[in-house]
Amino acid sequence: MAPISLITSPAYCYFDQDINSLPLHELLKIKTTTAAKREHSLQESPAFVEIISQNDLQRRGYKDLSYLLDDLAGIQISRTYGDNYFSTLWRGVRHTIGSSYLILIDGIKFNHLYNNETEILASLPMSNIKHIEVVYGPGSVAYGHDAVVGIINIITDKIRNTNQGFIQVGENNKRVIDLHLLSKLNDFTLSFSARVDDGDVDFGKADQYRWTDPELLRNPDIWGGFTERFGGLSSPHKNRGIDLRLFNQNHELAVQYFQLARGYGLEYTFDHSLPDAGLWYETDSSFSWRWQRQLDHNLRVRTLLRNRHSDIDDDSFFIEGYLASSATSNQLERLVDASYWESINESNSASAELSWQPARRWNLLAGIELENKNLQKAYNIQFGPSLAPRQIALDTYPLPSPPTSDTVANNHIKTRQRSLYALAEYLLSPDQSSDRHNLHFGLRSDNHSEYNTETSFRTGYVGQFNQATFKLFYGEAFQEPSARLLYGGWQGSGSDPDLNPRDAATWEFNANYQFNQFLISANLFQMESKNLFNTTDDGAVNAGKAHSEGGNVRVQYRSDTTALQDLSVWLVYSRIKAKEQNFNLNNQLVWQETGDLADSTIHFGSYLTFNPRWQLNLRGRYYGDRIPVDTNPLDKIDEFIALDLNLSYSPTSLSQLKLALDVTNLFDKTYFHPGVRSASASMVNSGSLNNDGVWIGSESFYNAQIPQPGRELRLSLYWRF
Repeated sequence: MAPISLITSPAYCYFDQDINSLPLHELLKIKTTTAAKREHSLQESPAFVEIISQNDLQRRGYKDLSYLLDDLAGIQISRTYGDNYFSTLWRGVRHTIGSSYLILIDGIKFNHLYNNETEILASLPMSNIKHIEVVYGPGSVAYGHDAVVGIINIITDKIRNTNQGFIQVGENNKRVIDLHLLSKLNDFTLSFSARVDDGDVDFGKADQYRWTDPELLRNPDIWGGFTERFGGLSSPHKNRGIDLRLFNQNHELAVQYFQLARGYGLEYTFDHSLPDAGLWYETDSSFSWRWQRQLDHNLRVRTLLRNRHSDIDDDSFFIEGYLASSATSNQLERLVDASYWESINESNSASAELSWQPARRWNLLAGIELENKNLQKAYNIQFGPSLAPRQIALDTYPLPSPPTSDTVANNHIKTRQRSLYALAEYLLSPDQSSDRHNLHFGLRSDNHSEYNTETSFRTGYVGQFNQATFKLFYGEAFQEPSARLLYGGWQGSGSDPDLNPRDAATWEFNANYQFNQFLISANLFQMESKNLFNTTDDGAVNAGKAHSEGGNVRVQYRSDTTALQDLSVWLVYSRIKAKEQNFNLNNQLVWQETGDLADSTIHFGSYLTFNPRWQLNLRGRYYGDRIPVDTNPLDKIDEFIALDLNLSYSPTSLSQLKLALDVTNLFDKTYFHPGVRSASASMVNSGSLNNDGVWIGSESFYNAQIPQPGRELRLSLYWRF
């Protein structure tokens, strides 16, 4: 994310003052709460934090909230638009399944209970967002498992006195309605947010790579009669989000439902999966009650009760094709089948937290968390018959029905987790000092019914000297193996019920210096990990270590000109080196460079305000060459540079409206992201029928590279009422 986000204020929306025109010294005083669970300015926060405001979201015209990840320095992303909607590498950590960072909404976790992914971002309403706090570095002491490399905390707006929303339409059948309503009910406020997001994948560049060539979808030798109904070059999505709250100063009841439904995009080779076969449904529902009370001037208590479901809905439909050995002739044959998939998962949790200031220089916080989960092990799957393509006629193939009951015995596991944590902050500076020096400490213990107790420790120093700030931290964190990784149901996919958490320890240094019109900052880190989730022929095991180091340097320039009302320009250069131990063909652990990772990336852009009516945002990103994982036959994924544009107009006579034109991939560049998981599609065989008339093709479900969309235009109408 451009440094402009680090200095955008949560106190303004786009109809109010443009906070990008605020003086730089004021911007660093913006408040954040995520890193230490209490309020600090960006300067004094015990972590490197970026803040993205509602103003930023609209000046960038994101298609959905997941596109925020494209503009966050230190995060590298691969977009497949499939059931693995996107994959992220933050600080060089790559996972086949699961995520090493947390998604929070108002401090509450929303990583998926089954696969621990963060894709639900794409379905969240955006009109109700006050600001987003992106915290870099380990956060397990405060938030428990999976906060290894960072946290993205979405703070909703509860104080605005107007309703607002937007409509967005564009190419590829893009249609979005996003709305937030607030209403006063005596001492309470009722908040309602909703998002309806329909669209399709841009396949304009698909024919630039062999295994996403549309001709494969229309080939009856590959798909038989399925080509008639499911062979279209389409991969629609139907994402939904609802957030309903009733709250006052001390209480909040919240009901939330999010649905991420999408086709299979460009993730799978087109001779192994049909992108338009059906939708993969991930849903998340949450019911929570929060209560807080200021017991006296220095003592506050907060509690949370929550019930949550994270599911793969039973109408998640998939068509696949693959090679198998014939049971009668021992020769290869191609088989095709259709199936429905389901996974049902529930969590019940309770937590209490006490914050106390026993003396002027001390701030203490302690908490307890209890969580019971009921998790599905293997997917519940209903298959249709596996037939050769020539045997499949659409009108006679017996399509299966969605599963109505679990087909696997003892297919759920109940887990229990108990956590205790404490955070402390001590002010070293004397009262009369103009400089400020703070020490931070944290300790956490997590006891889980399925693995040993995990202990996390964190300590750090923050020093403020006039125009400069320095921060130094050491933090420990751990990532739980997801239920999908533990119990996914077949060893070839890496499941193993005996896995323990992955542990990590990070050193981190932050510095920034403010000039009159410049803000310069640096963020450097080194992370050591152990107990990796490593895949072997017999399944997944805890084995190996990993090392990553790097950081970024950020420069922002702010100037008032005679021609423009305001101009902000930013550039962030990121550098990272990461390696990990994996098993070689001799089943020995060897060090390898982490795959799919560019050594260097650059994020850059500008905000231009011509006058109160016209604003322009240009932003871009450069990724260097990426060396893929060793299962990927490509030597590299080529470097690329992509530019996006947003031009907005606010009519003078209708101050409650704003119109915007968004253009992504402004110059229609052809570029690729790395494939996910094994990404092992063949680069030698281009596909053909053998002597027995059997299709021999990509040799893998997963594409080696993912063609990215070309130029796309969208129009947005924002309003308040």
